[in-house]
Amino acid sequence: MLEQLALLNRKVDDLSRRMTVSERNGVARMENNTVWKRRAPYQREMLIASYDNWVPLLQDRCRIGAVV
Repeated sequence: MLEQLALLNRKVDDLSRRMTVSERNGVARMENNTVWKRRAPYQREMLIASYDNWVPLLQDRCRIGAVV
């Protein structure tokens, strides 16, 4: 299970590195928003993943209980 989690984390990290500058700035603006900060931390990963339609990746992460 830890190996699965490590693989999923690497995929999300790789995806965030491939985001364009404007996409990254959009994520930063949302993170600086007070309402956004009160939300669950995994929502940022969902936003990043949505750029490549990686919903199945996040569903797998939820299924193995890795999203805290």
